Amino acid sequence: FRRVLFRSVSQSRYWRVYANNIQSIDITIVNRFGETVFRTDNPEKAWLGDKNENRFYLEDGTYFYIIIFKDENGDTQKMVGSVNMMR
Repeated sequence: FRRVLFRSVSQSRYWRVYANNIQSIDITIVNRFGETVFRTDNPEKAWLGDKNENRFYLEDGTYFYIIIFKDENGDTQKMVGSVNMMR
């Protein structure tokens, strides 16, 4: 599993996971109140900084990711961390 990356493209920003050799994945991003603002089981889907894909951008601040995945051996693993959003 490769590290979680945050990448900036032209004027827009997105956050996405780059993963290799996994059987399944669940990616969740929550705000400081624990409210889910993004969730997907598709590792190629990027978060654009909006809430549940409604294209209304969230305020600057710290958001938290929880990634649960099954590796190539079928072992479940969990990664947690934060994403700082600044526009």
